[in-house]
Amino acid sequence: MSVYLNGQYVKLFDDPTLLAAVRNGMVGLLLAGAVIATGGIGELRVMDSRRWAALLVIGIIGGGLPFALFFNGLALAGSPAAGLIHKTMFVGVALLATVALGER
Repeated sequence: MSVYLNGQYVKLFDDPTLLAAVRNGMVGLLLAGAVIATGGIGELRVMDSRRWAALLVIGIIGGGLPFALFFNGLALAGSPAAGLIHKTMFVGVALLATVALGER
């Protein structure tokens, strides 16, 4: 269901990367609200600029870039092909982890 809905969302936006940015921005706002609601804002205030930069890099590499690539792929592929790629992605990840990281 999520692949079908994401395919429909991609068709509403001219740029799939913009869709990924909007979705990640909404999640960021929800997480910021949760941090503020639970009183964790004090922990964020003590972070130095180096930690903020590291957090930004993690967000781009771990969140923004993969979503942008995924939604660009959804825009190019039909729902059946996108569903197959999405559901078999763990195979490619396992192979790359074995080769690149030496995982067992």
